Amino acid sequence: MTEAEWLACEVPRLIWEELRGRCSSRKMRLWACGCCPLLCDLTANPVIGQVIRQAERMADGEFTETEAATIEDEMLALLSAIPYPQGEIAAWLLHPAGWKAARTIDCFLTPEQGPPATAVQRELFFCTFRPRTVDSSWLTPTVVTVAEGIYADLAFDRLPILADALQDAGCEDADILGHCRSDGPHVRGCWALDLVLGKE
Repeated sequence: MTEAEWLACEVPRLIWEELRGRCSSRKMRLWACGCCPLLCDLTANPVIGQVIRQAERMADGEFTETEAATIEDEMLALLSAIPYPQGEIAAWLLHPAGWKAARTIDCFLTPEQGPPATAVQRELFFCTFRPRTVDSSWLTPTVVTVAEGIYADLAFDRLPILADALQDAGCEDADILGHCRSDGPHVRGCWALDLVLGKE
């Protein structure tokens, strides 16, 4: 896959093939979480929003194995009242294996949902042809505080503030600054925010 093909691709499976061996279970689960709203009506079924938040926390390793199993049981009990396929789709977000969650979500996506789903992939993974790194001098207390707050609060509307803080710290990376100032879509696992926070 060329860089132009990466940017234009609208088939999630093709991007996963390009990323094979280079993406973490965390990122795969977060992609599944980011795509779940494409498949499920969170307004009609607010419990699915709760499941997404718990799955995101699971991706970040916030639970022990025992705690994760307990939360999974609790969420599955709530999801049992939601008709197929939405309840089942949300349930897969909690699968112990992040790759399994991603693969299952991919199977439910329609061709029409391919473009927004690949947009979420490009939100999580920067173009593989131009790897990005963070200069430690950019990680000022202000930058770190802003980044941690955005991540904790899912406050992606504050990403432009992070861009300003990075620029004040000496960052002139057009890709990082441009992404933080873009309209998104932005989800947990955003590649630029993860880069600043040292997350994989």
